[in-house]
Amino acid sequence: GETMFEVEATVEGEIWPEPRGAHGFGYDPLFFYPPYGRTFGEVTRPEKDRVSHRGKAFARLRGYLASS
Repeated sequence: GETMFEVEATVEGEIWPEPRGAHGFGYDPLFFYPPYGRTFGEVTRPEKDRVSHRGKAFARLRGYLASS
């Protein structure tokens, strides 16, 4: 039969009162990530990918595919 892979990931942060930064999309300039001390709109793509819910989920998918 078919194998299904499902993963869920989260990232904790705060909503900033005003947009900061020009990177990312959607709510990134409003999503303040305390460990970086910046919004996702202020960080580079690699910095965001290391900690974002999508980045974590894709890392788990890569691991799953590599072990299959």
